[in-house]
Amino acid sequence: IPVIGRVISLKEAKVPAAVIGKVEKVLVEEGDKVIKGQILALIDIERYKWLYAIASANVDASRAELESKKAETNINLLELNRMENLKSSAAFNVANFEKLQSIQISLLAKEAIAEAKLKSIIQEEKLAGLNLKRATVKAPFDGIIEIKMIELGEAVGLGFTLFNLVSNTLLEIEADVPSNRARVLEQNNEITVSTTDNIIFTSKVRAIGVRENSNS
Repeated sequence: IPVIGRVISLKEAKVPAAVIGKVEKVLVEEGDKVIKGQILALIDIERYKWLYAIASANVDASRAELESKKAETNINLLELNRMENLKSSAAFNVANFEKLQSIQISLLAKEAIAEAKLKSIIQEEKLAGLNLKRATVKAPFDGIIEIKMIELGEAVGLGFTLFNLVSNTLLEIEADVPSNRARVLEQNNEITVSTTDNIIFTSKVRAIGVRENSNS
């Protein structure tokens, strides 16, 4: 029996902006075929490169600061151990020994603060690296750019839809079958489909709807 049908995509996605900034490059147009991982656009890429470079420099500086604190702690520890070894001699000075103990506690605390600061800055570097990666907009799957919603130089916000991407390989046919005909169909039935331009192929019923199109 003849029915009205249409080819629809099983996979569609709105490709959003994952960072805030100005669109520096748009590398595709509507109707272009793209593959998974292909670069579609660049958002403020230079700015995010600089932010990542700053974050990396801060990590290096923080590591150097931690090493400096550790060196100070080790120097004081050597002096403390030397003084402790003199406990049985007349050269032992109780006041100096107690002073070195207090300094050691203070230096260990400063070392712990520097270490915590380094961990925090490392996380900031990871975030900067993630934003740099997200500034390069890539196709999440193979498909066709159905709609391009940005232009060069346009400012975009977080979550702003940049493109509508439609899969051109994961497809199915949606057909308006009269209810009196649909009664004989069951899920997973294999059927032969013939189009008006004489393309014939075998398909399988994935699902049967419950609402009839009164127009057909």
